[in-house]
Amino acid sequence: MQEALGHKLRLMRAERGLSLREAARQAGVVKETISDIERGHTHPYDVTLAKLAKVYDVPLEELLEEPALAEKAEAPEETGQPAEESEEEQRIPSIAASSLEEAIRFIRALKEQREAEIEEVKQGAMPRAHWDFHLEADNKYLEIIYQAGGFFAFVEEVIARRRMTDFPVQRLCHEFSRHFSDFVKLADEAKALDHQRQSDIHVEHVKGTVKMEEWMHEQSPES
Repeated sequence: MQEALGHKLRLMRAERGLSLREAARQAGVVKETISDIERGHTHPYDVTLAKLAKVYDVPLEELLEEPALAEKAEAPEETGQPAEESEEEQRIPSIAASSLEEAIRFIRALKEQREAEIEEVKQGAMPRAHWDFHLEADNKYLEIIYQAGGFFAFVEEVIARRRMTDFPVQRLCHEFSRHFSDFVKLADEAKALDHQRQSDIHVEHVKGTVKMEEWMHEQSPES
C-alpha cells in the first residue's frame, strides 16, 4: 500500500512538473517527507495527504483510495526536473534571506571603506604601509568566512538555476555575488594605484637626488 501510494504521488508530482523541493514548499513540509513517502519508506499522516491533495488539486479521497496496479509503473521522467534532488543539492545547505542580507551589508560597508581609501590616495594621500598585503588579507578573510558558511556554493547554485528558491532569495544571491565581485575588483584598482604612487615617488626621489648632486657639483671648488 505504501509503495503504491508513493508511486501515485510521484506520478502526480511529475505530471505537474514539480520538483521535490517545489512540492514540499507548496505543501509546507520538508522535501525529505515527500521523498520518503514517494519511495514507500513511510505512510503519510492524513493531514500531510490533505496538503498534498491541495497542491496537486485532487480530492483527498482520490489519495486515500487503493491505487490501481497500473499506477505502480514508474512515473515518467520530469521535463526539466530530475526525479530526485541531486546529491550535490542535498549536500549544500540553504542560506536564509536574513543571512544573505547581513552578508551584503557587511561587504558593502567594507567596499565603501575601500572606495574611500582609494579616493584619498587619488587626492594625494600616502597609501598605508603594506597596502598590497592588507588588500589581499581583506579579500582572503571574506573568502574564508563565506566559503566556510556555504554562501559561495549556495549562491552559485541559485544563480546557475540548479537550486530552486523564491524570487527574493534569488535577487539577494545576485546582489551578494555582485557586491563581492566589486569588492575584489577594487583591490586590483587599489594595487594599480599603489604601484603608480610608488613609481611616482621613486621618480621624484631620483630627480631630487640628481638635483642635489648637481648642486653639490656646482658648490665644489673644482667647478
